[in-house]
Amino acid sequence: MPKSSIEFAMAAELHEMWRKSYRHPFIASGDIVPPRMKPDGIGGQINIDQPFHMLTPKWQAENLAAAHAALDAVRMFPRDMEAQSAYIHDQWMTRNPLAEWNAAQHVPYDALPESEKEKDRVHARLARRYLDLYSI
Repeated sequence: MPKSSIEFAMAAELHEMWRKSYRHPFIASGDIVPPRMKPDGIGGQINIDQPFHMLTPKWQAENLAAAHAALDAVRMFPRDMEAQSAYIHDQWMTRNPLAEWNAAQHVPYDALPESEKEKDRVHARLARRYLDLYSI
């Protein structure tokens, strides 16, 4: 599979994993899942709680960048999950400048709570799986 196809598949899977984690607390409680609105990149808003292929190019690009960062992290630090995760987090901060909505996560990796660190580790584990699966 070409590298771009691998990143595309991984980006779609990362997005679906996020959707499940976003929806779970609402579904488990029986509440209605509220839309997760974000700027669409063309002057409007989009609910990003939808399948990857239905996202606007801006949000597909964000997921592709996350996949790319995770693959790079595993290649650079093949045996160090925490270094991989720190790199993934640093790349996320670069793509997402400090704002009110992300201030709690916009800290050095070592300062994150374990629940936030685990989100970066999930990306690293998935990247390792894709690298192993496609021998790249």
